[in-house]
Amino acid sequence: DMLEQGLETLLLFNVEPEFDTANPAAMAALLKGAKVIALATHRSPWLEAHADFLLPVAAPAETSGTFVNLQGDLQSFRGVARPAGEARPGWKVLRVLGNLTDLKQFEYESSEEVREELLAAAGEPALDNALDGSAAPGATLAGAELERVGGVPIYASDMLVRRARALQQTPDAWKSALHLHPDTAASLGLGEGDSAVLKQGEGSLTLPVALDGRVATGCVWLPTGVPGSELLGEGFGPVSLEKA
Repeated sequence: DMLEQGLETLLLFNVEPEFDTANPAAMAALLKGAKVIALATHRSPWLEAHADFLLPVAAPAETSGTFVNLQGDLQSFRGVARPAGEARPGWKVLRVLGNLTDLKQFEYESSEEVREELLAAAGEPALDNALDGSAAPGATLAGAELERVGGVPIYASDMLVRRARALQQTPDAWKSALHLHPDTAASLGLGEGDSAVLKQGEGSLTLPVALDGRVATGCVWLPTGVPGSELLGEGFGPVSLEKA
Protein backbone atom coordinates (compact mmCIF):
# COMPACT_ATOMS: atom_id res chain seq x y z
CA ASP A 1 0.00 0.00 0.00
CA MET A 2 2.80 2.42 0.89
CA LEU A 3 4.52 1.92 -2.47
CA GLU A 4 1.27 2.50 -4.35
CA GLN A 5 -0.08 5.48 -2.38
CA GLY A 6 3.17 7.41 -1.97
CA LEU A 7 4.46 9.32 1.05
CA GLU A 8 5.24 12.94 1.88
CA THR A 9 7.76 12.12 4.63
CA LEU A 10 9.64 8.94 5.46
CA LEU A 11 11.62 8.20 8.64
CA LEU A 12 14.30 5.54 8.15
CA PHE A 13 16.02 3.86 11.11
CA ASN A 14 19.17 1.93 10.14
CA VAL A 15 17.64 1.13 6.77
CA GLU A 16 19.31 1.29 3.38
CA PRO A 17 16.30 1.39 1.04
CA GLU A 18 18.25 0.00 -1.89
CA PHE A 19 19.08 -3.17 0.06
CA ASP A 20 16.52 -3.50 2.87
CA THR A 21 13.21 -3.22 1.01
CA ALA A 22 11.25 -5.89 -0.83
CA ASN A 23 11.19 -3.91 -4.09
CA PRO A 24 14.21 -1.57 -4.40
CA ALA A 25 13.16 -0.18 -7.79
CA ALA A 26 9.66 0.76 -6.56
CA MET A 27 11.09 2.17 -3.33
CA ALA A 28 13.54 4.37 -5.25
CA ALA A 29 10.67 5.83 -7.27
CA LEU A 30 8.66 6.47 -4.09
CA LEU A 31 11.52 8.28 -2.34
CA LYS A 32 12.05 10.72 -5.19
CA GLY A 33 8.95 12.62 -4.12
CA ALA A 34 9.30 12.25 -0.34
CA LYS A 35 11.20 14.12 2.34
CA VAL A 36 13.57 11.59 3.92
CA ILE A 37 14.78 11.68 7.54
CA ALA A 38 17.38 8.96 8.07
CA LEU A 39 18.94 7.69 11.31
CA ALA A 40 21.93 5.48 10.57
CA THR A 41 24.94 3.90 12.27
CA HIS A 42 27.03 3.86 9.07
CA ARG A 43 27.64 6.19 6.17
CA SER A 44 25.75 5.15 3.08
CA PRO A 45 26.31 6.68 -0.37
CA TRP A 46 22.59 6.40 -1.10
CA LEU A 47 21.53 8.05 2.15
CA GLU A 48 24.11 10.82 1.75
CA ALA A 49 22.82 11.53 -1.75
CA HIS A 50 19.07 11.36 -1.07
CA ALA A 51 18.30 12.01 2.61
CA ASP A 52 17.12 15.51 3.50
CA PHE A 53 18.28 14.95 7.09
CA LEU A 54 20.91 12.34 8.04
CA LEU A 55 21.41 11.82 11.78
CA PRO A 56 24.14 9.53 13.21
CA VAL A 57 23.02 6.99 15.81
CA ALA A 58 24.99 4.61 18.01
CA ALA A 59 25.81 1.08 16.89
CA PRO A 60 24.31 -1.80 18.96
CA ALA A 61 27.49 -2.18 21.05
CA GLU A 62 27.37 1.53 21.92
CA THR A 63 23.88 1.65 23.41
CA SER A 64 21.64 -0.24 25.80
CA GLY A 65 18.58 -2.01 24.49
CA THR A 66 16.70 -5.28 24.16
CA PHE A 67 16.49 -7.92 21.46
CA VAL A 68 13.67 -10.46 21.21
CA ASN A 69 14.68 -13.81 19.72
CA LEU A 70 12.54 -16.21 17.68
CA GLN A 71 11.40 -17.96 20.85
CA GLY A 72 10.04 -14.70 22.26
CA ASP A 73 12.82 -14.41 24.86
CA LEU A 74 13.94 -10.92 25.82
CA GLN A 75 17.69 -10.32 25.88
CA SER A 76 18.64 -6.94 27.34
CA PHE A 77 22.14 -5.50 27.16
CA ARG A 78 24.22 -2.45 28.04
CA GLY A 79 26.47 -0.40 25.81
CA VAL A 80 30.16 -1.30 26.12
CA ALA A 81 31.65 1.68 24.27
CA ARG A 82 30.91 5.36 23.84
CA PRO A 83 29.24 6.38 20.57
CA ALA A 84 31.65 7.90 18.07
CA GLY A 85 31.58 11.62 17.33
CA GLU A 86 28.15 13.20 17.62
CA ALA A 87 26.23 9.91 17.38
CA ARG A 88 23.58 9.29 20.03
CA PRO A 89 21.57 6.17 20.97
CA GLY A 90 18.72 5.74 18.52
CA TRP A 91 15.98 5.84 21.16
CA LYS A 92 17.28 9.23 22.35
CA VAL A 93 17.23 10.65 18.83
CA LEU A 94 13.65 9.44 18.36
CA ARG A 95 12.67 10.95 21.72
CA VAL A 96 14.07 14.36 20.74
CA LEU A 97 12.32 14.21 17.36
CA GLY A 98 9.10 13.47 19.23
CA ASN A 99 9.69 16.43 21.54
CA LEU A 100 10.41 18.78 18.63
CA THR A 101 7.21 17.77 16.88
CA ASP A 102 5.11 18.02 20.08
CA LEU A 103 4.20 14.33 20.18
CA LYS A 104 2.81 13.01 23.45
CA GLN A 105 4.47 10.37 25.66
CA PHE A 106 8.03 11.10 24.49
CA GLU A 107 9.49 11.81 27.93
CA TYR A 108 11.64 8.69 28.29
CA GLU A 109 14.85 8.95 30.30
CA SER A 110 16.27 5.49 29.54
CA SER A 111 15.90 2.58 27.13
CA GLU A 112 14.61 0.54 30.08
CA GLU A 113 11.60 2.87 30.32
CA VAL A 114 10.88 2.26 26.64
CA ARG A 115 11.19 -1.50 27.16
CA GLU A 116 8.87 -1.60 30.18
CA GLU A 117 6.18 0.41 28.40
CA LEU A 118 6.33 -1.89 25.38
CA LEU A 119 6.14 -4.99 27.58
CA ALA A 120 3.13 -3.62 29.43
CA ALA A 121 1.35 -2.92 26.14
CA ALA A 122 2.31 -6.20 24.44
CA GLY A 123 1.80 -8.62 27.34
CA GLU A 124 3.30 -12.09 27.34
CA PRO A 125 4.67 -13.20 23.95
CA ALA A 126 2.47 -15.76 22.22
CA LEU A 127 4.26 -17.42 19.32
CA ASP A 128 2.06 -18.61 16.49
CA ASN A 129 3.15 -19.80 13.05
CA ALA A 130 -0.38 -20.25 11.78
CA LEU A 131 -1.02 -18.73 8.36
CA ASP A 132 -3.48 -15.84 8.53
CA GLY A 133 -5.44 -15.89 5.28
CA SER A 134 -4.40 -17.51 2.04
CA ALA A 135 -1.35 -16.89 -0.11
CA ALA A 136 -1.93 -15.07 -3.37
CA PRO A 137 -1.20 -17.14 -6.49
CA GLY A 138 2.08 -16.37 -8.21
CA ALA A 139 2.37 -14.77 -11.61
CA THR A 140 2.22 -17.03 -14.65
CA LEU A 141 5.56 -17.11 -16.44
CA ALA A 142 5.81 -16.48 -20.15
CA GLY A 143 7.63 -19.06 -22.24
CA ALA A 144 11.02 -17.33 -22.20
CA GLU A 145 10.90 -16.20 -18.57
CA LEU A 146 12.54 -17.64 -15.48
CA GLU A 147 11.49 -17.33 -11.86
CA ARG A 148 13.81 -15.28 -9.68
CA VAL A 149 14.41 -16.86 -6.28
CA GLY A 150 15.52 -14.24 -3.77
CA GLY A 151 15.91 -14.29 -0.02
CA VAL A 152 18.52 -12.43 2.05
CA PRO A 153 21.95 -13.98 2.75
CA ILE A 154 22.94 -14.09 6.41
CA TYR A 155 25.74 -11.54 5.94
CA ALA A 156 23.64 -9.14 3.86
CA SER A 157 20.85 -8.66 6.39
CA ASP A 158 21.76 -5.20 7.73
CA MET A 159 24.17 -2.30 7.25
CA LEU A 160 26.51 -3.59 9.97
CA VAL A 161 27.20 -7.10 8.62
CA ARG A 162 27.28 -5.84 5.02
CA ARG A 163 30.33 -3.76 6.00
CA ALA A 164 32.08 -6.44 8.08
CA ARG A 165 35.10 -7.39 5.94
CA ALA A 166 35.84 -10.56 7.90
CA LEU A 167 32.27 -11.84 7.47
CA GLN A 168 32.32 -11.07 3.75
CA GLN A 169 35.35 -13.35 3.36
CA THR A 170 33.63 -16.41 4.87
CA PRO A 171 32.06 -19.25 2.84
CA ASP A 172 28.60 -18.06 3.96
CA ALA A 173 29.03 -14.66 2.31
CA TRP A 174 27.30 -14.17 -1.03
CA LYS A 175 29.59 -14.29 -4.06
CA SER A 176 28.07 -12.17 -6.85
CA ALA A 177 26.77 -14.53 -9.51
CA LEU A 178 23.58 -15.75 -11.16
CA HIS A 179 23.02 -19.29 -9.86
CA LEU A 180 21.35 -21.62 -12.37
CA HIS A 181 20.69 -25.34 -12.54
CA PRO A 182 23.01 -26.87 -15.19
CA ASP A 183 19.99 -27.94 -17.29
CA THR A 184 18.54 -24.41 -17.26
CA ALA A 185 21.91 -22.92 -18.17
CA ALA A 186 22.35 -25.38 -21.03
CA SER A 187 18.92 -24.52 -22.44
CA LEU A 188 20.00 -20.87 -22.56
CA GLY A 189 23.40 -21.61 -24.06
CA LEU A 190 25.19 -20.56 -20.87
CA GLY A 191 28.12 -22.17 -19.10
CA GLU A 192 30.06 -21.72 -15.88
CA GLY A 193 31.53 -18.22 -15.69
CA ASP A 194 29.70 -16.84 -18.74
CA SER A 195 28.42 -13.28 -18.39
CA ALA A 196 24.63 -13.03 -18.54
CA VAL A 197 22.17 -10.15 -18.43
CA LEU A 198 19.20 -10.53 -16.09
CA LYS A 199 16.26 -8.20 -16.73
CA GLN A 200 13.42 -7.52 -14.32
CA GLY A 201 10.95 -4.79 -15.15
CA GLU A 202 12.96 -1.78 -16.27
CA GLY A 203 16.08 -2.85 -14.39
CA SER A 204 18.92 -5.06 -15.57
CA LEU A 205 22.10 -6.56 -14.13
CA THR A 206 25.10 -8.32 -15.68
CA LEU A 207 26.82 -11.03 -13.64
CA PRO A 208 28.73 -14.28 -14.23
CA VAL A 209 26.83 -17.56 -14.26
CA ALA A 210 27.39 -20.14 -11.52
CA LEU A 211 26.14 -23.68 -12.17
CA ASP A 212 24.33 -24.90 -9.06
CA GLY A 213 22.44 -28.18 -8.84
CA ARG A 214 20.57 -26.98 -5.75
CA VAL A 215 18.57 -24.47 -7.81
CA ALA A 216 15.28 -25.69 -9.30
CA THR A 217 15.11 -25.83 -13.07
CA GLY A 218 13.49 -22.77 -14.60
CA CYS A 219 14.76 -20.58 -11.77
CA VAL A 220 17.64 -18.18 -11.18
CA TRP A 221 18.91 -17.61 -7.66
CA LEU A 222 19.76 -13.96 -6.97
CA PRO A 223 19.17 -12.67 -3.42
CA THR A 224 18.20 -9.19 -2.30
CA GLY A 225 20.43 -7.08 -0.07
CA VAL A 226 23.52 -7.74 -2.20
CA PRO A 227 25.37 -5.41 -4.61
CA GLY A 228 23.47 -5.16 -7.88
CA SER A 229 20.09 -6.18 -6.43
CA GLU A 230 19.26 -2.51 -5.88
CA LEU A 231 18.83 -2.18 -9.65
CA LEU A 232 15.99 -4.71 -9.73
CA GLY A 233 12.52 -5.30 -8.32
CA GLU A 234 11.06 -7.91 -5.97
CA GLY A 235 13.14 -10.86 -4.81
CA PHE A 236 10.64 -13.34 -6.23
CA GLY A 237 9.07 -12.95 -9.64
CA PRO A 238 9.48 -13.40 -13.39
CA VAL A 239 12.76 -12.35 -15.01
CA SER A 240 14.47 -12.87 -18.34
CA LEU A 241 18.05 -13.99 -18.86
CA GLU A 242 20.32 -13.93 -21.89
CA LYS A 243 24.00 -14.21 -22.67
CA ALA A 244 25.84 -10.89 -22.49
